[in-house]
Amino acid sequence: MKERVYLWDNLKVVLMMLVVITHSVNVYQLDGSYWVQYLWVFSMTFTMPLFMMISGFWFKPRELDYSLKHYLYPFLLFSVLNISLGTRCGAYPNGVVWTKGGWAMWYIWSLFIYNLLTPILLDKMGLRRLLLCSLVLAIVCGFRFPDNNIADIQRVVNFYPFFVIGMVLRKYQSRVYLMNQNGKLISGIVFTMAILSYLILCYFRPGFCYGTGFMHVHGLSITGFVSKWLNFALCVALSISVIALMPNRKLPFSKYGSRTMTVYMLHMSIVFPLCWVLLRPVMFEWYGYVLYIVGVPFVCAFLFNEKVDSIMKVILSLPDRIFNKCR
Repeated sequence: MKERVYLWDNLKVVLMMLVVITHSVNVYQLDGSYWVQYLWVFSMTFTMPLFMMISGFWFKPRELDYSLKHYLYPFLLFSVLNISLGTRCGAYPNGVVWTKGGWAMWYIWSLFIYNLLTPILLDKMGLRRLLLCSLVLAIVCGFRFPDNNIADIQRVVNFYPFFVIGMVLRKYQSRVYLMNQNGKLISGIVFTMAILSYLILCYFRPGFCYGTGFMHVHGLSITGFVSKWLNFALCVALSISVIALMPNRKLPFSKYGSRTMTVYMLHMSIVFPLCWVLLRPVMFEWYGYVLYIVGVPFVCAFLFNEKVDSIMKVILSLPDRIFNKCR
């Protein structure tokens, strides 16, 4: 029996908790609080790029029905749920954009597109050319206004290089697993320097880390072009550093690694009423901060529960059950 590599379970759990924390503090961004902006920067510089790398690392070509059942179906289901709940809770002050996924669901939509196109692209151009082309496309896509971002196409294109980098990393996985203390020390230094660089850039260049396009921040300029490449470089450096620093052994929370997709799909269903209804009226009171500090770990603990994961599996298996009954 093949030995389980706990590195990936540990990574997914830590990243998923950061995603829940980041999405739950969005309510504080209404006030433009600086501590929220910096927490958002710290988290999002590597959480979603690294999630994409992990998805690319474990990618393998599958049949169309697999992508329909595991990606398109949950994307549509939870987009409708998130948009409906978010609208009721006041999380869409500027109105709902139905041509985009419901909040966090863009990630599931991206995986659906990647799983459809990647086998074809790999067959046509190979891994190295695919990586180069994905980087070029991501840069070109940055020259679009985010208001014209139909079907989250900017995010889909922008995060594809990280997905491809994940496939590249699979070739060198043994080097990651056998990282010695010197390697981890170097990774820690790189991580610290990259985070500091990101925070400094965001301080002097507001908007550097926001959005997947850069025309709305810098316009059609050399500054925008360089910023985009620098953004990619920092995200990759941070992501690979986090992989190298993560313990590759069984930890108390390692068992939850297989449940992260359940948490990802469901967390906004609880974050909306908790943060946008209960927390928002009192968010700047002392007990509002207590509610946030207590509430977010509770959300994580609840969603990582085995029973919740079992219910989610039943929901996601509905297309199979319906199809089998109709045959």
